Amino acid sequence: MSELPAGWTTAQLGTLCQAIQYGYTARASSSAAGPKMLRITDIQDGKVDWDSVPTCEIAQADIGRFRLAPGDLVFARTGATVGKSFLIGQVPNAVFASYLIRLRPADTVNTSYLRWFLNSPLYWNQIGRAAAGIAQPNVNATKLSRIAIPVAPLAEQERIVAAIEEQFSRLDAGIAALDRVRRRLESLGGQFADFLISGDDFATEERSGSSGGWPTVPLESVCPVFVDCAHRTPRYARSGIPALRPRDVVGGLLRLASAAQVDELEFQIQTRRHIPQPGDVIYSRELSYGWAALVPPGRRLCLSQGMVLFRPGASVMPEYLVLVLNSRVGRRQADAAATGTAHPHINLRDILRYEIPVPPISVQERMVVRHASGATAFAVASRSVSTAMSRSEALRAGILAAAFSGKLVPQDCADEPASVLLERVAADPASSNIRQARVRKLGTTRRKVSL
Repeated sequence: MSELPAGWTTAQLGTLCQAIQYGYTARASSSAAGPKMLRITDIQDGKVDWDSVPTCEIAQADIGRFRLAPGDLVFARTGATVGKSFLIGQVPNAVFASYLIRLRPADTVNTSYLRWFLNSPLYWNQIGRAAAGIAQPNVNATKLSRIAIPVAPLAEQERIVAAIEEQFSRLDAGIAALDRVRRRLESLGGQFADFLISGDDFATEERSGSSGGWPTVPLESVCPVFVDCAHRTPRYARSGIPALRPRDVVGGLLRLASAAQVDELEFQIQTRRHIPQPGDVIYSRELSYGWAALVPPGRRLCLSQGMVLFRPGASVMPEYLVLVLNSRVGRRQADAAATGTAHPHINLRDILRYEIPVPPISVQERMVVRHASGATAFAVASRSVSTAMSRSEALRAGILAAAFSGKLVPQDCADEPASVLLERVAADPASSNIRQARVRKLGTTRRKVSL
């Protein structure tokens, strides 16, 4: 820890708390008449949807020991989210589960100051060291109580909290604005494809459809090659040849790097009907259904479950067909044809009946070129927005690092030193003996908390 400003001091987290306590062990229930039971998994994106938090059975005599109150801090002590914390605000009648630890700050401590420290790089570095070398990451109450925290004078803590919340509020507003831009770019990208396909930007005499648009034909009439997947889940390997699943073409983007792999024998089984060739169109027809992508040149690949492949004839360019299928023209037809809720899918006969607008090849070529140019521009803009959004986390970490090194707000020599605050906390009978009580299990040993 770097040198602290005058008036600051360092303390262990436990010395600033009335109690550090393990949670209650019970089975979560959706029908029990008892209190809500907060679990690790109920804390998402810094929020708790109390309506979705289950209840539990607990003896009336024990509720008071585990009831959550505004100002409590709960801490995930094990698993992938070890170290994650949450400040309890308005809360219904609720207790906390055994994979959480509750910190109840001393009455004379600024709870929000502790809350922001539990999100700071200084805190996370210590949590990483405390959990290191353990197969299942775990930080118990003793380790948590020994976390070192830089303590500012109480008046400065208030200024620090106000500055953090002001700057984070500005960041949140900026992120919300960037997210609106991102969604608008996605919408404009789709509208641009729809605009091209409509033919409104081309000479009227080039269109001959009944409504002034392009003539439409069933997909099966323009695709002489139409091949379904092998209707089996291949045995995947750690490396080998990509076997494409619906998730690998979401958004019309071919994700070969993250695709499952198969060995040569499985590849031969999956491609008995047809070996995908450059220019073939692959299409997802279940789960993440309704997305198309082109087979790229120079890559061997095959289809896994939920995929279909077709190759257009001379009247339709493969690139144009992908454009149509991924546009609202194609997506609306996919949504209309999809059946099932738990496992949505599209029957092959319905895909064959898709109505495809078919302009002259010369117009298709111009559409494809213009779409590629527009898509590049949208992609560059979208990447810029994503980069800006990703920087927000670094900015938040930087703000918190400055806050807990005394660099976020100016010091005031008139502030009461932090050492006096610690003396006052130590003199408080409620804080003089940190209680680290592991609660007894009620009922049989099979009662476990639900994550």
